[in-house]
Amino acid sequence: MIQKDTYDSSKHLKKKRNFLQKDTTEGGLPFPVQAFVNNQASQQFTAIEVQALDRIGLLHDIFLNIGKCGLATVHARICTEKGAAMDTIYVSNMDGSKVTDPEMISHLEHTIQRLVGFEHAD
Repeated sequence: MIQKDTYDSSKHLKKKRNFLQKDTTEGGLPFPVQAFVNNQASQQFTAIEVQALDRIGLLHDIFLNIGKCGLATVHARICTEKGAAMDTIYVSNMDGSKVTDPEMISHLEHTIQRLVGFEHAD
């Protein structure tokens, strides 16, 4: 039996080559990576907007971390094309309310940004 806290999917999945890159130094096409929480996109729910290089397990990691934050996924619009993931995921607190706690929003945004490889320009 596999314990869910110790399961590492990367041991079982091969990476595929992605020709989109953050810069063109390796011959790839430049692709802006971003992830942010948007509370203006919906009156009822909090939106997580992701633009990232696609990879195996990306959605799994995003949804797993949304759950770890104690949030429920209400709706998701998933778009993947030519190595690019452009997703919008609508979440709520477990009681169905919009996420309004500034600390939770900041934690959620930083967690998703870390998952997609977003680098802050500080």
